[in-house]
Amino acid sequence: SSGINAEYGPVGGMVNLELSFFAVEIEKFDFKIDVKIRKGKRQTLRVGGSVEPPLVECDLDTFAFSGVHVGSTMSHNFHLVNPMASEAEVVYNLSKYRDFRLEIPHRNFADDSRKNYVEDNYYHVYMSPSEKVNLKLVFSPQQVASYDFNLPVLINDMLAPPPPTRKISTAGSRTSNPDQSLVMS
Repeated sequence: SSGINAEYGPVGGMVNLELSFFAVEIEKFDFKIDVKIRKGKRQTLRVGGSVEPPLVECDLDTFAFSGVHVGSTMSHNFHLVNPMASEAEVVYNLSKYRDFRLEIPHRNFADDSRKNYVEDNYYHVYMSPSEKVNLKLVFSPQQVASYDFNLPVLINDMLAPPPPTRKISTAGSRTSNPDQSLVMS
């Protein structure tokens, strides 16, 4: 049990209590809060609920970058939607794929008041409930290479299960080593 002591409130009136819950894992919760009314008896409030797993939807299943020459650039625009009633943090781990970068048109990862940032090629995108974000995945190869991997994504610190078709592919690009393709889940 936890105690809340509201020292001031209107005589004969009501006081609104606001409870905030910061979830660190998917779980059901159930706890009691004791509220002592001035010169009255103690009331016990029961609070219960559940934490839903995060859900962020992407409108593209495959990012295909074929025929991109060294020193040139190709990009794909896509949208993320957070249909949930809670905020979401989406993290794209491109640390092993330095030829790729993520851009948010009309936002700057370095100066964004919404806490979007990039660090060591990890791109953090914060989304409000029901928000739609436009993104751009950019491929700028610095040397001849071929990539074939699932885009590593975390949503609220949980590994997002990729659909079987959600891949980044540079198939069709020339490579000096046919075994150089990467597959990452």
